Amino acid sequence: MGQRIFSRFLSSDGTTSGTKNMATTADEYYIRDANNTLAIERMIVSYEDSGGGTVAEYGNIGAALATGILVQTKRRDGTTVLNNLTDDVPITVNGDWARFCYDYQQIGHGSGNDIFAVRWTFSKAGEPIILEPGQRLSMVIQDSLALLDNHYALVQGVIL
Repeated sequence: MGQRIFSRFLSSDGTTSGTKNMATTADEYYIRDANNTLAIERMIVSYEDSGGGTVAEYGNIGAALATGILVQTKRRDGTTVLNNLTDDVPITVNGDWARFCYDYQQIGHGSGNDIFAVRWTFSKAGEPIILEPGQRLSMVIQDSLALLDNHYALVQGVIL
C-alpha cells in the first residue's frame, strides 16, 4: 500500500465527526488516528470576523486573548505533551501567528468580514510532524472564541 494524502480539520474529538468550528468556548481541538501513523506537513488556520482587526487583538474582538492558544503534540493519553510547538508562549493576538510560522495574512475585502489566514508548514523546520497511532496534534484554545464568526484549523499530510 502506498502513501495516502489526507486533509482533515482539527475537531473536538479528533475525528471527522467532531465539532470543527472553534469559534466557541475554550476547548481542545485535535487530530488523531487510532490505527495509522500520520505525517503532518502543514496546518492552515483560518478565522473570520466582522470589521478589521489589528495585530494587537485576536480577530476583531477588541482585545488580546487572556491566556491564548497553544499548539502541541500529545501522547495517546491526551494529556502528556510530547512537543510544545509554541514553547509555552501562547498565541494571544493576530500577529503572534507570524512568530511561529511566518506565513500570516489578513485579507480584507473593503466591506464585510475580514479573513485571517495562517499557513504553518511543519516540514519547513526539517521534517513533518509524525504522529504514531493514537497520538494527537492539538490546538488548545484557552479562551472563548465565541465572538468570532468562525475559526478552523486544517491539517494536511500523508498516512504512512
